[in-house]
Amino acid sequence: MGKGGEKQVSNSRFTNQLIKKLSNLSTDELIYWSKSYGVKLTNEIENNKDLLVIELLPYASGILDKDRPSNLPLEPPTFTLADIREAIPKHCFQRNLYVSLLHLLSDLSIIATLYYLATYLSSDWVSFEAKVVFWP
Repeated sequence: MGKGGEKQVSNSRFTNQLIKKLSNLSTDELIYWSKSYGVKLTNEIENNKDLLVIELLPYASGILDKDRPSNLPLEPPTFTLADIREAIPKHCFQRNLYVSLLHLLSDLSIIATLYYLATYLSSDWVSFEAKVVFWP
């Protein structure tokens, strides 16, 4: 059969293992996960556990993952970007050249100060112990 047949066999084994693990869950748990993942349930699927397992098979790795967070973000958030923008004060969206240049100058002064301290610590004026403590 070649490599294609081998992959199908290994795939079907993996699929069978997932089906067995999903079948071990209770029907209530399966219905909960189907609602969480947005699987459309009919009366026939809800009443037949095997059909429910088949419907949830694409999501089995997420359902069976022991390390998944308890609060999965499966539903869209209740807020929109417009809500977030309304919560931020209007003056935060106004551009101001003076404030931007002030932030730039403060950043450059911090960089210059740290550079000076780093080069000062490597000079001969500082004792060896101070170099070890301040510049490990």
